[in-house]
Amino acid sequence: MPAPPASDLDRDFIHAVRNGETQTVQRLIAQGANINAAEKYGQTALMIAAELGHTEIARLLVEQGANIHPASNYYGYTALLWAAQGGHADILRLLIAHGASVNASSEEGWTALMFAIWHDHHDIAHILIEHGADLHAADEDGDTALTAAAGSGHLETVQRILARGVYVQATNERGWNALMSAASHGHTEIARLLIAHGSKVNASDECGHTALIGAASEGHTDTVQMLIAHDANLHATDECGCSALYRAAEGGHTETVRLLIAHGANINAADREGNTALMRAAQNGHVDIIRLLLEPRARLNASNKEGKTALMQAKQNGHTDIIKMLRRAGARARLAEKSARNSGEEDRDALMHAVKTGHTDTLRQLLAQDVDPNIVDQNGCTALMWAAREGHTEIARLLIKHGANLNATSQEEHTALMFAIRHSHPETAHLIIEHGANLSAADEHLNTALMAAIEYGHVETVQRILAHGVCVQAANLYGETALMQAAWYGSVDIVRQLLEHGADLFAVNNRGETALMMAKRAGRPDIVHLLTAYGAKENTAPMPAEKAFHDNAATPQTISAPPGAIELQRSFVAGVQYHRDELARSQLSVGSPLLLVREPDNPFDARAVRIQWQRQTLGYVPRADNAAISQLLDRRAQVSATITALRLSDEPWHRIEFAIYLHHA
Repeated sequence: MPAPPASDLDRDFIHAVRNGETQTVQRLIAQGANINAAEKYGQTALMIAAELGHTEIARLLVEQGANIHPASNYYGYTALLWAAQGGHADILRLLIAHGASVNASSEEGWTALMFAIWHDHHDIAHILIEHGADLHAADEDGDTALTAAAGSGHLETVQRILARGVYVQATNERGWNALMSAASHGHTEIARLLIAHGSKVNASDECGHTALIGAASEGHTDTVQMLIAHDANLHATDECGCSALYRAAEGGHTETVRLLIAHGANINAADREGNTALMRAAQNGHVDIIRLLLEPRARLNASNKEGKTALMQAKQNGHTDIIKMLRRAGARARLAEKSARNSGEEDRDALMHAVKTGHTDTLRQLLAQDVDPNIVDQNGCTALMWAAREGHTEIARLLIKHGANLNATSQEEHTALMFAIRHSHPETAHLIIEHGANLSAADEHLNTALMAAIEYGHVETVQRILAHGVCVQAANLYGETALMQAAWYGSVDIVRQLLEHGADLFAVNNRGETALMMAKRAGRPDIVHLLTAYGAKENTAPMPAEKAFHDNAATPQTISAPPGAIELQRSFVAGVQYHRDELARSQLSVGSPLLLVREPDNPFDARAVRIQWQRQTLGYVPRADNAAISQLLDRRAQVSATITALRLSDEPWHRIEFAIYLHHA
């Protein structure tokens, strides 16, 4: 970083540059001012001129030999980045002509091209592209210029990027891609263009969001219509079990709801908590949407897991017009408040018996009497799970039609899809997939439906899951990816499918093994040959950062409370298995300070407390231990946290021990 001005002459020089006083700048240079003088945070005179668009001063500085390349300020911005952000084309061309790197990036990985796109400087973006900007460069979150241009609505920029052969399905660290970005912002023509270049319309990110769900959530009806015309899955749901129709109804987007209903969206589909589109519209006061949902006979008296119906939610929120509308349609004013898990035993037993024995007519009668299809048995299994387990496809179809929750989970976190796969009922599995099951859902060991299909050798099911754009890089609790499991269980066809969908050859599990190493250990020479042909190489050397973690973990240390503080608790970091990449890159050591961050809006735990180390998420304070600390953080008490032990354990949730301290005011 350049040093700040050391003299009055340099300070006057910087001041003149900032004010655009060209003649004063010339005079001060002649008097000996440092051409590379910088302000407090390292912004040089050239950077200031580039940021503010003082073209003549920038030209003068460059001609006088100002440092173009390594001089970056506190944020890692070069003069070129400042020019791109400010939209100063002449300065940009000047810097490029004198050798400035068009691919320099900030500390966050932001390039000049990204800055130009975010700030709507189309001409700057096109200059950078023509001068060879790296179109594959990604920032620290994995976002590229294509994703930025798609989300910002830069059609011509997107066209220029695609014309250079950029991989259209590239995703960031969360599985978000350019099509999802374009759709969620309502840029229909860009979304159409991306699909024409091979973007999969039904791909989903790690939260299960598809392009259709994103467009519907924001009420972009034209985009929704275009996506449907390209065979977008109307029944796909996100990780919360919410479909495009559900999200549109929740957001009050009447025309989008109308369009989705007209194309056959399931109006009775429920989220993981049992809420339907009707309930969400009633809760949020969307009268026109209630009217639309009542026309095709939405289930008026269905209740969520808290036992609340649409009518109850309208009452709770004081939506008088909706209360009257629902009552006129036949909603019962008084309904036994029973959750899906505690519904009447008589209803439950009758429903479960009909499903298990395959009595479709009996089931149809029960559903016509408003028996809740999401009733669960004592093991937490729904009727749909039993239909999947027994392979009763038509019964499963009937349950889904009446709003059965596709993504409900048993006590072991198994979904209906997982039951169908593990009990070898591919027809039932395929039905559930096509109706929008969350393909990113994982059981208690973090095994997904894809992994289950691999374990049981269901080649066609694997093919269908992959066709929906599921992330193939996801790993289970033991660090095993789908490719590793396919290599172990010995299906050449499945291994080939995964490789064609971009599976990572070099990912390692918690034992440090790659897919190639697992195939060798399992005695699968045909798979070894295939993996090698795709470029796999055996590498037993540990990654440097992982080795550093092991070295630090092998050194026992004792940590005591800081002066003036008391230790509140010690726990292991929960959820480490979800953040393996961060952990592998970290240089963690005993005594490292941690940052505790409250997440009151966390959809899974309102008391959630995230644990960070140097801006990287390590995991969470365990749910069983977070009640007191979440209250302290909400009260703005002075608390701190420190790593107290690192353990060499194959179980990631037992690797990082930490302590929380309360400091005296």
